[in-house]
Amino acid sequence: MKNNAASGENFHYKYKARVYFKSGYKGAQDWMAPYQHIDQFLNVYNENASFQFTA
Repeated sequence: MKNNAASGENFHYKYKARVYFKSGYKGAQDWMAPYQHIDQFLNVYNENASFQFTA
């Protein structure tokens, strides 16, 4: 099931946030630096299925 998110914001002070097109952290991805806001995802717009923080 996809989440249909168009935008996102990373509120973490240290870690990057990665949003993936497919479940299981696979496929196209967009990433956000700490405290970054994205108004419209480029690669996973309305089709995001998984998320993780990375160093």
